[in-house]
This record gives sequence, C-alpha cells and structure tokens, in this order.
Amino acid sequence: MRRVRHQPGPRHRPGRSSDRLPLPHPRRAALRRRFDRRLPSTGRSGPQGRGRTAPAHGPQQPAAAHGRSRKQPIVTTSPDDAVAQFTEQGYLLLKQAVPDSIVSTLDTAVRKLTDDRDPDLTHSSFNTNPALTHVRNAANIIPEYQLLFECGALMSVPHRILNGSLQVLGSEVLRRGIYQQAHEPWHRDSGPYLERPYDKLNGPLHLKTQVFFTDTRPRDSGNLVLIPTSHWWPANRKDDAYWEAANDALAQGVLPDGALSIHAEPGDAVVFGNTMWHAVLPNRTQERRSAIIRFGQAWLRPYDHPCDPAIAADHLSPQSRMLLGYHASEVNPVDLYKDPTSTESWCAR
Repeated sequence: MRRVRHQPGPRHRPGRSSDRLPLPHPRRAALRRRFDRRLPSTGRSGPQGRGRTAPAHGPQQPAAAHGRSRKQPIVTTSPDDAVAQFTEQGYLLLKQAVPDSIVSTLDTAVRKLTDDRDPDLTHSSFNTNPALTHVRNAANIIPEYQLLFECGALMSVPHRILNGSLQVLGSEVLRRGIYQQAHEPWHRDSGPYLERPYDKLNGPLHLKTQVFFTDTRPRDSGNLVLIPTSHWWPANRKDDAYWEAANDALAQGVLPDGALSIHAEPGDAVVFGNTMWHAVLPNRTQERRSAIIRFGQAWLRPYDHPCDPAIAADHLSPQSRMLLGYHASEVNPVDLYKDPTSTESWCAR
C-alpha cells in the first residue's frame, strides 16, 4: 500500500467521510509512535497455547508496519483442508472458484444494472463513499446472481465449514471506483453481539464469501486486507465494531503488523467470518467489481417469520429459494432445521 500523507481525522463510521489535510513527515512518524503505544500486547496465549497475541479489550496489536503487506496468502487447494485452515487462520483464498463464463455473465449483468449509479441501489446502513455502488438483495434483483449457487468449488467450502447447515443470509454486489482514501475502515462485521471470539467446537455463526469479477493483482486496486488469526481476538464490547487507532493509521498508509493484502484474479474468492478484522484499501487503478454472499447456519431461521415464497423473484430456482429461506408457509419451522439445505451435495460435484 502506498504511503498516504493525510491527517488523522475523527473516528470513521459508516456513511461518514472526511477530507484530510496533508501531513508533514514528522507528524506521520509521531502518528506511528502513537499507534504503537495504543496497541500494546497482552501476552495472552490463544487456543491450545499456540501463542497468539490475544487483546484484552478489542484489537490491540503490538506493532504497525508502513506500506504494503508483504505476507503471502495461503491458497486453499482442497475442500478437505478448508475447515482446518479456516479454523486456524480465519480465512480461505479459493483460486478459480467461479468459472470465467459465469464471471463474465454476472459482471455484465452487474454493470448493466448499475451503470447509471442509481442512488437507490446503495443501502445507507453500510459504510458508503462517493465511489461505491452497493446493491443488496442481489439474488432477487439480478437473475444471473444465482449462477454462483451452482459453483461446487465455491459452495462446497462454506457448506463444509457450517457442517451442511447452510443458508444464504445476504446477497450483494459491489462496484468500487477510483478513490484515494480507504474504501472501508478496519472493522468486524455485524456489530458487538456477533463479535464473540471464534468457537472452534461450534464453528462460526456467520461467514461470507467475496467473489472477484475484476483483477485486483495490481497494487492500489482497492484490495481487501485482513489480519489472519484475528478471529480469535476477544470482542471489542463497544457500541460499534470499528478500530479507531488502526483507522487513524490507515489514513497515513500504515497497516497493523500481520495484515494481509489480497490480490485476486477474476473468479477467485475469499471466505472469512464476521469476527475477522478487515478493511478495503484505496483504489487508484481501475474499477473493482465483486459479489458477496453472506452465509449462516440454517437453524438461524426464525420460527414465526419465515420468508414468504410469494415475494421471491420468479427467476429463482428451487435450490436458490431453499438457500435464501423461501419455504411454503405450511412447513413446520422445526422441519427446516432437520433436513439438509440442499438435496445435492456440492462436495460431490
């Protein structure tokens, strides 16, 4: 990541952006010292005594590093290895998880839908900036979106991690234009109530997959950046899930120690849980387009408020309807937690 000479501003929250003034070099060095002081190590060990730094009150890493992350991602080569790597590292990088033909088809549909930058497509509850177009409920809006649900190399991984208890909680597409500041601040998804440490025995409640339609291998391509093993860190227990010190430093081009920048090709996918600390770096090259699928365990379905099949889009296949939670109203909700999510096993494809 290129060093960005900006003055640290107020705490970054969704829907809020601020222009930052140039910062002379001595102030940038002072910021790094302040960042280091505010992120002390607690010296606690992680699960099974593996020696992870475990902050006592939210994210507190012992050091910060200038510039681009030099760490290389671990590429997941087999679904059999996926659960172990996800448990240990908190993320998975799946190469060529989606065929080129599906990437091209869906990318074309996304551009056709969003070329006019309709403001109604961007949901205000997410962090927004002028260069972002964010479409929610994409599976119902974009017929081609459900092609992702047919990709065995993509779907088999969350299916295994969630022990077959799989439903789609959210479907989204993103267009990230040129933007000199970070597209997304350091955060955990879903707020403090789901910000619990990762439970190895029971697995995650939520996880998400991001599928890339454009090439993010060049530097400054709006790269996703995350901190492997940070899903083990204790909860922040504050009124939001943002990391103030790290976001002040991010404005100066400073990343926490251990941060990993993802440089993906079209068709690659990254899987990680809501407890993973992550951000999105500035984009100074070309527009970046991607899809997000938010997964959760099937037993998270409500008993009293099942999804009404009448509101499902006509283009959705039976399998897509099941994944998205659309079931006949006469079905006993308890039965939904007993049957497999799908009549087919993605792992067997």
